[in-house]
Amino acid sequence: PHEDWAIAWAPDSRRLAVAANHPAILSAEGIPRWRASLSVVDVDSRSTLRTWERAQIIDVAWPPSDGAPETIEFNRDSTELWRFPIDSARAPARERALPRLIGAPTYASDGRSRAYAGPVSASDWVPTSSSDIWEVDVATRAERRLTADSTLDGYPAYSPDGGWIAFISERSGTRQLWLLPRGSGEPRPLTRNSDDVYLAPLSWLPDSRGVVYTAAGKIHVAFVDGSAERTVEFSADIAVARWRGLRRPVLARPGERRRVRGIVDPELAPDGRRVAFATLGDL
Repeated sequence: PHEDWAIAWAPDSRRLAVAANHPAILSAEGIPRWRASLSVVDVDSRSTLRTWERAQIIDVAWPPSDGAPETIEFNRDSTELWRFPIDSARAPARERALPRLIGAPTYASDGRSRAYAGPVSASDWVPTSSSDIWEVDVATRAERRLTADSTLDGYPAYSPDGGWIAFISERSGTRQLWLLPRGSGEPRPLTRNSDDVYLAPLSWLPDSRGVVYTAAGKIHVAFVDGSAERTVEFSADIAVARWRGLRRPVLARPGERRRVRGIVDPELAPDGRRVAFATLGDL
């Protein structure tokens, strides 16, 4: 058994990069030691194309028009960007190391800019309750801060047309979606809901009209033009592995349907036809 906790679609909408935590052996003190892995999965056949064992993965991304997924990983005194060639036997290559913790990497549709969440200062190490949105030029590696707020700004997502960056922020007192125009302009709120937006990657509709997000265990779409939000209703068949731990949960019988507590991390495929997500709670 393992806990899938980061997902990224390939540009062709046919493959998924899945980062997972795996339980390992218990230490002498009885504490489980975890290991991580990155797998590339063919969505239609549900077969695993390649898997790499890693120590600790923060996040995963798949650059547009590129056959190599990337991970953000911890090191002792830096955060490292690694690239994983899936169409060759080459080993993963470290692309860059940053002297601070970053997360939620995302690319603009043209592949020339990358945004991420980072500390309010470029010299800080950990973004705790305060973080801003940063952008880096892929070619020159020049960085600039896009937001400046004393609260949490995170999980940036470029619109496909390149006009907006959506992100999650607590600047209004609750956790909501905000929009930042590319080039110039101030952020504006996109949602004003009673339920906090779940801290998870955001996805845009292919036509850049709306943003897909999670709140209260459901998938929602918020529209840029202010139209009424939409909840995405769906059903899914999910394979469940039998747990061999100390406490055995009650598993569903073959063919039996059960409600889950909710879903998190919905990732809309680039072609807009499918959504990948993780479930909350035992099935």
